[in-house]
Amino acid sequence: MMILEQTLPTLIPSELINNNTTLTIFCPTDNAFFSLKYPQPPFTLLQYHIFPTKLNKEALKSSHPCESKLDTLLGGHPLVVTTLPKSQSASINEVKIKDWEIFNDGQVIVQGIEDFFNPTM
Repeated sequence: MMILEQTLPTLIPSELINNNTTLTIFCPTDNAFFSLKYPQPPFTLLQYHIFPTKLNKEALKSSHPCESKLDTLLGGHPLVVTTLPKSQSASINEVKIKDWEIFNDGQVIVQGIEDFFNPTM
């Protein structure tokens, strides 16, 4: 969360901020930041974790079935919903969403995920 707080102003295009667009940020656990895989995640990887629309649990279940694509701030690299029908847990790019709405101020929603999304999926 701390890394996102520091980099969020440079990640979000000003036109999204000025248009009062709701953003959904998928934030990996603190442990994911301490792994050898992404000790210092590149800027593009952080962009890949931001969905420029409101996406809460209900919207994911009702409007985005398995294999739906979700555009991110990393152009040309959508996320893929991998939640199986009737599954108890939601997943995107085969990464489980662990905590819904860690933060929600009406413009920014933060969803907790268990690891970083793999952009090559």
